[in-house]
Amino acid sequence: MNKDDIKKALEVCTDCYSTCDDCPYDDVGNCGDTLKTDACELIVEQENEIERLKAENETYCKQINQAYDTGYDDGYKSCNSSAVKGIVKRYDFISALAVLVKAVLTGNFDCTFVSLCTAVAKADL
Repeated sequence: MNKDDIKKALEVCTDCYSTCDDCPYDDVGNCGDTLKTDACELIVEQENEIERLKAENETYCKQINQAYDTGYDDGYKSCNSSAVKGIVKRYDFISALAVLVKAVLTGNFDCTFVSLCTAVAKADL
């Protein structure tokens, strides 16, 4: 299953008013365990992506600091306009993703979790 199927299944499973008919895992035998396995694999993939983004952000920060330290205002301004915005977007995404990972690992699914799923799915990186 893909991340959208996993998110939909988690939304259905955490909504006491939903039926399994709305779930992408409805036809999967032992769907609860399969969903947990798929969610865990997705979390590991996303954790790896987070680490990659952290390294990329560190590189951007070094570039910004280097441009600032060298006194090249034009270089800093162009770096500031694109790189800083990218860093802020990625930081917000990583923060939301960390909350999602914690919710999945602890089993604490609530309306905040569903809202964060939606926010992460709509992230424009």
